[in-house]
Amino acid sequence: MRWVVAVGRWSYSIYLWHLPVIVLLSPHVARDGVDGFLVLYGLTLAITIPLGAATYAWVEQPAIRWSKRPPRGEVPAGDP
Repeated sequence: MRWVVAVGRWSYSIYLWHLPVIVLLSPHVARDGVDGFLVLYGLTLAITIPLGAATYAWVEQPAIRWSKRPPRGEVPAGDP
């Protein structure tokens, strides 16, 4: 179930990317009937999940690490 945990971590990025991906794909994918919907849905998933993973790795994780740093000039606890 590691993939469930990974998708959970990426979920906010996936949420942010899904609408722009749909907007960019819509003019190029036929949306008539169930077949068109399934094609658009599948392409959206295939593009959005890797984009979400990349955004998490290259934007969210560095921001989280940056936010946990001690303020500049402050000595970390335990140092004399």
